[in-house]
Amino acid sequence: MFFPAQAQTFGVASKHGMRNSQG
Repeated sequence: MFFPAQAQTFGVASKHGMRNSQG
């Protein structure tokens, strides 16, 4: 699970983070 703040730091993880957030 990636948080929005952490996801932005990685950038690429942002896409995976958002998807994981929604499930």
